[in-house]
Amino acid sequence: MEKKLTKRQLFAMVEQVVESVESENKTLMLEFLSHEMELLEKKATSKKETETQKQNAVLKEVVSEVLLVADKGLTVTEVIKADARLADLSNQKVTHLLKQMVESGLVKRIEEGKKATFVLK
Repeated sequence: MEKKLTKRQLFAMVEQVVESVESENKTLMLEFLSHEMELLEKKATSKKETETQKQNAVLKEVVSEVLLVADKGLTVTEVIKADARLADLSNQKVTHLLKQMVESGLVKRIEEGKKATFVLK
């Protein structure tokens, strides 16, 4: 399945086409495209952190603390049991938090047969 192009990518493609064509309105079109890309950039950087994102950041700190004191890699279940602040969370929630931490480079996932353990990098 083909990946959908973003507005930024489409504007960049149109900009290349406009630059390669001679037209009396070329400057106007390029200024318009540049302005639209600036607006997209401004919109992307002005997003505020949601309440859930703030809560997840706190939970990730707790998970980091748990992994820091662990002397070996921990499974998701072991991470949950290691700290009372994580006790009410589901396996899926903690798995998602750990996945985000792996993607950001904070945590390393180690596959051991059918189970995965996590350690701080």
